[in-house]
Amino acid sequence: MGSALAVLSLGSIFFGFFFRDLFVGLGTPAWSGVISHSPETTGPQLAGEFLPLNQKLAPLYGSLYSVGILFLSEYHHTQEFSRLYTSTTNNLHRFLSSK
Repeated sequence: MGSALAVLSLGSIFFGFFFRDLFVGLGTPAWSGVISHSPETTGPQLAGEFLPLNQKLAPLYGSLYSVGILFLSEYHHTQEFSRLYTSTTNNLHRFLSSK
């Protein structure tokens, strides 16, 4: 299940990256009449297109950092579980975890 979701997520990320300008890029007629281009909102909408690279990559860095923390905590949890399971003094834990 996880590998299928990983393949689908990578496909959606790369499809969105390569075809973003086709749907919401500057000068495309795809969304004409759907998105309001009033003078109050045109400036901030265009400003988002030309952000510095470090600001555009901040969500990616945050996601990678979170995934790293998740893997480290999962590794620590696995090590702690194996230590508890192999200890001879914790019979209650062994009994409850192998029901």
